[in-house]
Amino acid sequence: MKSVTLALLFAMLPVGAVSWYYWGPSVINLSSEARPLAPNFNVPSTSKPVKLPAAPLPAKAPELSAAPAGKSLFIADCNCSLPGSEPRTINYEDEKICSPDRNYFSKTLKAMPEWMRDVRHPFPEAQVGRECVAFVMRTFLSSGQKTKSPYFAKCNSSTSAPLRGIKIPCMTEDYVNSVYNALVDVSDCLNIPQTDLIAKLSNESGLHMNTFGSQGDAGIGQLTGDAIGGVLEPYWKEGGNITVRNYFVKEMGNSSKESCQRIVSNPSIFAKVNLAVSTRCSLINPPENPYRNMLYTGLFYRTLIHNIAGVKYVNGNDFVENSDGVAPMPEDKDFKPGGLLERFNIRKNLVALGIKAPDMRAVERAVTMLGYNAGPAKAAEYFNVYLKKRLQSKKWLAPADVDFLSTDYMKKWEKIVGGRAKTAKRLSPALATARKNAYTKPLPEFLMIIQDSGSPGYLSKVALKHKELLQQMGDDRCVSPNFIHF
Repeated sequence: MKSVTLALLFAMLPVGAVSWYYWGPSVINLSSEARPLAPNFNVPSTSKPVKLPAAPLPAKAPELSAAPAGKSLFIADCNCSLPGSEPRTINYEDEKICSPDRNYFSKTLKAMPEWMRDVRHPFPEAQVGRECVAFVMRTFLSSGQKTKSPYFAKCNSSTSAPLRGIKIPCMTEDYVNSVYNALVDVSDCLNIPQTDLIAKLSNESGLHMNTFGSQGDAGIGQLTGDAIGGVLEPYWKEGGNITVRNYFVKEMGNSSKESCQRIVSNPSIFAKVNLAVSTRCSLINPPENPYRNMLYTGLFYRTLIHNIAGVKYVNGNDFVENSDGVAPMPEDKDFKPGGLLERFNIRKNLVALGIKAPDMRAVERAVTMLGYNAGPAKAAEYFNVYLKKRLQSKKWLAPADVDFLSTDYMKKWEKIVGGRAKTAKRLSPALATARKNAYTKPLPEFLMIIQDSGSPGYLSKVALKHKELLQQMGDDRCVSPNFIHF
């Protein structure tokens, strides 16, 4: 009975981020059979590495000043202030009042360097307000404040196995600040939009350090062995002579950004971790986390961007690697991508279907975000199949066909899609029938029906979190109104 109860609980929880490991081309099967894929790691590099002058490495992280006092604000019911404006003070939970079974991070958080958990003002790297992170953390599985949850785990040390089934952590100032600072530092250093990450991670983990999924998905980024391995393996896009982790640490060290220098000056953040599920506490427990987990998440995300759109990271800057060569990332949203988007002629097909100046940055973000869940090759090919089928049938695209925010397709398809066992080889009759003409429907609905890797409708789930943040926190405060809007 207990196993059935846990299974039902996990079924209701957010799906873990990465349960695949596949980089090469794939074939989407539109019939009633869903076939597994075989790995292919032979993805060649398309150009020589770009070399830029290195920036000096500081002896220690820059000192940070404290924020001035502001207006009192409850984190579960707040009206965010715009980044850069006068900060507001959040009413954090007091560790002295929190029950001992929720206050388990207190000592290890204080073992962090102060710059990791202090309030920074000014904080020029911040694109989202601290209140946004606090709101997500407080409202995620809020029942966990009163009852134990199988989705949270406790670690006795950074080398121990996670112990599942505890209450949600106490939302102290140190805890919220450490998560916020890690989110901003890593995303700023690696050039990942914070407004995209906050919606995605809100869906995955609620930005909590000790979320622990059913497949061993650990921490803020819900990292699995596949994702961790993707950071520790040779970097196939750079010739395979250096690991992903070592490549990015080198390039981050060559950056003049303060966010990068804060990270590389603390080796514990980018230390190598074990792939075994029994060692996931290395990506959960402070003081190394949340920075280490956030960095591993960011590095894995950057490999997806490189593979999907040909956007490579050099000395803290973005370069586009496509059939024309390698050049700095342009400011224009309608840029020519490389990688899988170029291989599948995604931009060309969007234009042919009526979107004359597609926002390729939004397309790149959408495919990358889906790739985090379904795998980069599968994510790109879902888009490829959709556009090619529309072209063949001369079914031109309207704005509503690529709108993830206006309609809740989850409600329409959750019974059919959600009831499908991931391990089942044959789809339900209703879903099998829907797949045959899925391309005639809007893209979000197509993905709900056709996605056979990861969590069906993953982008729609993230879009719902984005919409919730827009409604609760206000425009431009936590997320971008143009999120995955082509």
